[in-house]
Amino acid sequence: MILPPLCKTLPMICLLNTILMHQVHLLLDAQFHHPALQVEDPAGMKAHFKELTGIDINNSFEESASSKFRRILDYFQFQCTERASRAGRILTKYRAGGDHVCGAVMLLLTHFKNDQDHFLVMVEDTSVPSDICSEQLPATPCIVVCGENPLTASVYMVAVDQMIVNDHLLSFTEALYLMFSLYYILNISYPVELGATLEFLQRCIFRINPHKGTKVEKREKKRAYSVNPRVLSLTSKIAAFDWGE
Repeated sequence: MILPPLCKTLPMICLLNTILMHQVHLLLDAQFHHPALQVEDPAGMKAHFKELTGIDINNSFEESASSKFRRILDYFQFQCTERASRAGRILTKYRAGGDHVCGAVMLLLTHFKNDQDHFLVMVEDTSVPSDICSEQLPATPCIVVCGENPLTASVYMVAVDQMIVNDHLLSFTEALYLMFSLYYILNISYPVELGATLEFLQRCIFRINPHKGTKVEKREKKRAYSVNPRVLSLTSKIAAFDWGE
């Protein structure tokens, strides 16, 4: 590879970042020319996700996952006694008629103190992709919520690399599955800001449990764990709570 003279003067880290972003854009461009990578087609994405992970997001999986999300909600409802807390406010909105999968995910984000703005991006309920500034979106996969409340919105979008890749999903569950699958289809590391929540979903909902290694991006001077201890702790507590019931 022959680099232009200007690139030779850039620090190596900048050059590597430039090459990496170029590869991501190439992969995103390729999805529109390969049937298995059609992000607009959730069925095609699920098929490709199955090829990579062995996980078939079919009706049986969705029923099982729905039951798990309800158990997560039951656990947090039993634990939460303060209505004024963040978890309490989420539960109040959920009880008013919110989506249980979204409620469980929001409670996980709160429990792990992860950055909800990297996971859920709020826009006006009438927004179309051309209305959304790329600067509003994180580089990693996210769900764009069309409305003021993620628990009751009627339309969701999914974005990656600050680009909307599906603009009309009618359920939070479908948006969640598509967003999560992009981490595997595009081989993207979990951002540190969402690491625990995504790892919990990976291990407890999708049952992807590698013996070693983690998909969370590495952070200097931080000890690396194969499994986040906080994820293990919450998993054990929910399992014990469910058994106790």
